[in-house]
Amino acid sequence: MHCRQYQYQDFHQFLVSFIEGAGFNLEKSGVCLGYAMKGLHAAMCGEIGFFSSRVDFIYKNPYLQHTVKWIYDSMGTQPPDGVNTQFRCYVNLNPWIWDILALVEGMVLHVKPENYSHIFSSDVTQQSVETIAMATVPVSIEEQQGLQRVDSWPGIYTRSELKALLGSLLAAAQKTRQNIALNLKSENHSVSLYYDKNIHGWHVINADWFPIPFIPNDRGNQRNDQDLAEVPDRLVNAIFAAFFSEHDEFVALETSVLSLGINRLACQNMVEQVKSSEDFALTHDITEEKARRKTLNRVSLASIAAQHGYHAVITRLGSLNSDLDSPQSDGNRPVHLAAKFRHAETIKALGRAGAKLDLTGKAEMTPAMLTAQAGDIATLLALHQSGVNVNKKSGSGLTLAHLAAKSGHALYLLKLHELGAKVDESTQSGMTPAVVAAASGKISVLRALKQCGVDLGKTAPCGVNPMQAAADADQKKTVRFLSEISRQNKLHHHSIFRQPVHAVKGVSNDAHINLLGK
Repeated sequence: MHCRQYQYQDFHQFLVSFIEGAGFNLEKSGVCLGYAMKGLHAAMCGEIGFFSSRVDFIYKNPYLQHTVKWIYDSMGTQPPDGVNTQFRCYVNLNPWIWDILALVEGMVLHVKPENYSHIFSSDVTQQSVETIAMATVPVSIEEQQGLQRVDSWPGIYTRSELKALLGSLLAAAQKTRQNIALNLKSENHSVSLYYDKNIHGWHVINADWFPIPFIPNDRGNQRNDQDLAEVPDRLVNAIFAAFFSEHDEFVALETSVLSLGINRLACQNMVEQVKSSEDFALTHDITEEKARRKTLNRVSLASIAAQHGYHAVITRLGSLNSDLDSPQSDGNRPVHLAAKFRHAETIKALGRAGAKLDLTGKAEMTPAMLTAQAGDIATLLALHQSGVNVNKKSGSGLTLAHLAAKSGHALYLLKLHELGAKVDESTQSGMTPAVVAAASGKISVLRALKQCGVDLGKTAPCGVNPMQAAADADQKKTVRFLSEISRQNKLHHHSIFRQPVHAVKGVSNDAHINLLGK
């Protein structure tokens, strides 16, 4: 039975729309990771059916998103437009609503803490991220010391190699009497696998498929350990399909082995057995042939290593004279992936291995521009230390300062200035970072620019000054801030003018103030 028959049309996009409708600002690629991890929680607790029923309830009642948003926004006051009495009653009459809240929060919170500000929109009440995160992890998992990553590695696999890897894990799991919890990630997607030793089969938790497929071992009803250790071809084909590689020769993945804290030592022993096996060595020893491999989307081992921060792999690829600058089909190169995912040490490894660090990628962005958008100072410093010019402009004259100003990264802008970057350059259309910040209402950036010596009253080549840009964009707070700056500058100008008059004329301060007031 092929896994495609499980697919709901655009189920992944439905989850994205639901979460956005609930008030969260989350990228599509983050939803699949959250879904995969929450499903894995459920599988480890023996509650995969319960998890599926909650997801099915959401799918059949999409307007629940309004109730979720109402709870966050008002904590029980009048709901927003579109939430009628029927949905309002969910809060009081439907005990599932709290499970649904935990499910949504759990999907949202499976990202790094530094990204929380990008996930939660400004109108959502984010009570306590730490408290919410704890509440969304099943109690039974917390009681067993939480879910932990035991080991991870990058690979670019043929079907036979992936089957051999999973077979090694399965054989080791049976020897140590362990279940298997895996998370597989590419740049744009995430899938979890859970092998349940009690029912001899695999749950494939993929946001693109619902209900959750269960794939039994080919000989799952027999009691011969050798038979049970065989991984079904259907599982391998399902993984290739999950990462949109059905017709591809290779699939490029980061594989992470996960474990409950209480079982960590046994899981580590299992992984050590696998990594010492001949199959693992054949699959993961980096040879010239593997260094040349690419998927149909031109994803290479260098790309997957850069994305996940495996700088030792980058160093090895460099020693094989691999092409570390080759773009994927979306235009991104390994260095762009390292910058996007904030792997500063991998940036340095790429530089030492001979990669070019200032080439353009997707949307004509350089790696440094990605750091400016994200406000990532550590990766900016790695690029600068590797020789990247922080004053390089795009074809339209866009600078790192423009991008940082637009995104509101004041500390990043100060660091740029410290590194010698010009923070008052204009684009071809005449826009300066100060005008961009004013139009975007980024007062902290305007303060940083002022600290860098930028004149906030200066008219840009486009014909407007920051205050006019703020007024045109209806940024009232920014207009008030700039008005106060202008007033202070005028007072400062008068004080400078006053001092020589007082010194030369010999009049008192009070007398001179009166003269100025006339």
